[in-house]
Amino acid sequence: MEGLKNRASRKNVTNVLMHIQGYFKRSLNKDEKAELAHVIDDYRTGLLPILAPLTLLKHYLNAYPDDYLSHQQFLQPHPEEMRLRYGL
Repeated sequence: MEGLKNRASRKNVTNVLMHIQGYFKRSLNKDEKAELAHVIDDYRTGLLPILAPLTLLKHYLNAYPDDYLSHQQFLQPHPEEMRLRYGL
């Protein structure tokens, strides 16, 4: 419960998204990398909701499986109520 004391900010979430992006650096082609970077930046600037980069990351995780990422709570929050952060 200690982690719930700090509210997630757009800046912190962007940082997490960029770290996750790094796990795909050897898997994604140039266009995919550019698309993901663009979607993350659009989230950072408030043009897109968090759901956009999360959906794209999950798509790439399905295409390029990574055992470590597939177990990250950030991408698969449980209980389902944790998905309320999608409004960030």
